[in-house]
This record gives sequence, structure tokens and C-alpha cells, in this order.
Amino acid sequence: MNKNVSVELKYNSREFGPRIDVFCNVDDEFVVRVYNFVNGKKRLIYNGRIQSNHYYQPWRRFYTNWIFEVWAWDNGLSKIYENHFNINGQRVAFFVEADTIQECQDYINEILEFCEHKKCFGTIVSKYDFILKQKYAHYRVDYTSHLSDTDLENYYTCYNISKTPAHSNPPTYNKLAQDKYIWDDFIPLNYMVLGLSNKEVAKSILTGVIWDDDIKFPTHDFYNIIDL
Repeated sequence: MNKNVSVELKYNSREFGPRIDVFCNVDDEFVVRVYNFVNGKKRLIYNGRIQSNHYYQPWRRFYTNWIFEVWAWDNGLSKIYENHFNINGQRVAFFVEADTIQECQDYINEILEFCEHKKCFGTIVSKYDFILKQKYAHYRVDYTSHLSDTDLENYYTCYNISKTPAHSNPPTYNKLAQDKYIWDDFIPLNYMVLGLSNKEVAKSILTGVIWDDDIKFPTHDFYNIIDL
């Protein structure tokens, strides 16, 4: 039987990070490698094996310049799939959760800057959508109070802009991680320890983490959110 392999990748999951499915008509094993492309270098996030007709989905939901690769065994490893994240010209959903209109406005300015810089088109989902439409009209964004999972299928990717972490007790692995670096799946920086403003929180979510010195960064054997 000839082996037929196909790969499907979606960046627009709200509850988790991107999802990559590897389909094959025979029982086989593949290698999935996931990177963050920063400062001209690929930073490994995940490297693992996957069986035919299974998927891998990281938890990380803040901005990441993803690269996904799938490798197959055929007289050695050979790359059969590669995808580079690119939101230029794409539709992006921003789920803005804020307790006050002022907090929401602090987030909006960062979202507008993000859309201009990335040249993408955003839909901002907020309970304050009517006020925001009047005050922050912009050709790159529109506003709504609700976006269903079905509607989200029409978007390239999405981000949660909020000071609410994904976990009630965000994981920390050492003093360095607790103080500064990857702190939660939604929010990359520990804003409570660092005393970040609302704007700085939004900026960290939409910028992601840009490492300057690999030696500083915490790693963990199984927690794939942290760059290695």
C-alpha cells in the first residue's frame, strides 16, 4: 500500500494554541517540531513523536511567530511539511476582557498598533463594543460584543487580551520564571510581580517573548510552553 500523508494546521483555536493534525492511510510515526522564529533564529518550543491520525496542540496563546515542521522516516528523517505563521493581510480576533471601560481603552491602543504593524485586520470582541466603535473607529478593525466558535473559523488566529490568567495558579518553575519570564499560557510576563500597567500587559501578549540571552531562560522537561 502506498503511504499517503496529509497535514492540517489551524491557528485560530481560542482555548489552546495552534493545532496540527497528521493524517496517514497506514499506521506510522512522525516527528513534529515547533519553533518560535525570533531575531532571525528558530527557537525550539516542542520536539516530539506523533502517530498517524493524531494531533499536537500547545497551550501557548500569546503572540508567537510559529514555525511548524513534520518529519517522516524514510531511510532517515526527511521533512514533509513546513508552515510559517504570517498574519499579514489576515483577519485576527481579539477577545478583550476588562472590568472597566478605562482598562479596555488601554488595551485598544495596543491592538490598533499591533494591527498597523502586522498589517492585519482585527475584530475586537468586547462588552463595550458600542462605545469603542464611536471612539476608536479605524479602517483596520471592527467591533462586536460576541463572536461564536463558528464565526472564529473565518479568522486566521485570535488572542485573549486580559489580565485574567489561563490558570487560577499559574505554574512557575524557578525564581527567575516567577519573577519575570513565561508565567502563564495567556500572559507571558508576571505582571503582578513586575507592576506592569494595562498597556504593558496588552503589549506583552501581542509581542510575545523576545529572548536576548538563552542562559537566562528557565526550561522544564515536559512543559512545552517554555522555549528551550
